[in-house]
Amino acid sequence: MLGQTDWGKAHILRFSEFLRAASSAGATPEFWNTPWAAYVPMGSELQLLGHCPMENCWLPHALPNGVLNWYPWQSGIELWAKDARSLPQPPASVQLSRALPSNRSLTLVITPCLAVDLAGTRLGYGGGYYDRFLEEHGNHVLSVACVPHELRLAANTLPRETHDVSIDVIVTEKTVDVLSTEKFRLYLTNMSISS
Repeated sequence: MLGQTDWGKAHILRFSEFLRAASSAGATPEFWNTPWAAYVPMGSELQLLGHCPMENCWLPHALPNGVLNWYPWQSGIELWAKDARSLPQPPASVQLSRALPSNRSLTLVITPCLAVDLAGTRLGYGGGYYDRFLEEHGNHVLSVACVPHELRLAANTLPRETHDVSIDVIVTEKTVDVLSTEKFRLYLTNMSISS
C-alpha cells in the first residue's frame, strides 16, 4: 500500500510526464515555472505539495463568505493549522490577502477531491468553495483533480447538483484523462509559446 508521500509523488510525476509528452515537439513547457495552485490536504485528500518546484505555487484559504483567498508559497506557509471551521488556514506570518495571479495562459489549479467520475463530477467535503471559484474563473483556469486510480469512477457515478462545475483533467498514478480537450489544447499552446 502506498503512503501519502508515495501517492503524491506518483501523481505529480505522471502529470508532468503527460504534459511533456502532450506538448508540441521541440517545445517542452516548463509548466511549474508559471503560477499554479494546489491545496493543503484534509482527511484522505492526496498530499501533492513538495513533489514539484514550489516557487510559483499558490495555496487557498476558504473564507467564511465562501470565497477562496490565495497565498503565494513562502517559507513557513506549510505550517497551516485549522481555523474555527476546521479548514486549513495559513499562519499569521503569511496572512496575505491576494487574488490568484493571472497570466496569458490558463492557470493550472489542482483541486481537492475525495473521488471524481469521468463526467468531471468531483466529490468534496460539501463546502462548494471550488465550484464557486471555477464558476467565476473557469475560463482562466485548467482544473485538475488528482485521486488514487480506484477513486476514478465511471461517468455519472457521483451525484451531481446544479452548482457543480466539471473538472477539466483527472490524474491518477496510472492514467491522465483530459475531459475538456479545448481548454487543455489552449493550455498547452500558451505554455509552449511562453517557454
